[in-house]
Amino acid sequence: MCRASDGSPNGGGGGKDSAADSSAAHHAILVGLMGCGKSSLGRLLANRLNLAFRDSDADIAARAGKSVARIFAEDGEAAFRAAEREVIPGLLSRAPAAVIALGGGAFTDAATRAECLRRGTVFWLDAPPRILAGRVGTADGRPLLSGGEDMTATLTRLLGERAGFYGEADHRVDVAAGSEEEVVARMAALWEGDAK
Repeated sequence: MCRASDGSPNGGGGGKDSAADSSAAHHAILVGLMGCGKSSLGRLLANRLNLAFRDSDADIAARAGKSVARIFAEDGEAAFRAAEREVIPGLLSRAPAAVIALGGGAFTDAATRAECLRRGTVFWLDAPPRILAGRVGTADGRPLLSGGEDMTATLTRLLGERAGFYGEADHRVDVAAGSEEEVVARMAALWEGDAK
């Protein structure tokens, strides 16, 4: 069940698979809409926990030899989602544990979601779409925001489509509640508790 960052129930389904492989690395996996801080907070969390930071979008771009925006433009979203399904299991199977930031749509894939929940603690980094729009700034490099629609409206639509999937995360973290340091401290405590 997805819990708020204070540990209280917060709706959603999911949770840990009782048959999880206890010998595997226990990652901290970050999901959520663009602008929620998966990269910036992920790096801070990795530093605090003394873990490596990995970004699925960066791995996909490196593998393709072009940016995520170019993959979307030249190959289409379906090709990008297929690349996610190939790259993410490899990130999750690596040891030692790491902080792993996933692209905003990756957790909507059932197989990816199940593997993430099995391989670590999943954090849904959440904030109201109007706040996320302010953080994103421009649509540059963000293919799903480049359609000319108002950015807040696009993020609101995406949240409506994805909230049910994000709600299966182990913890929902309101990234607008407190400073980056406070948010990271809450996440670190939750990960350390779950990794025991």
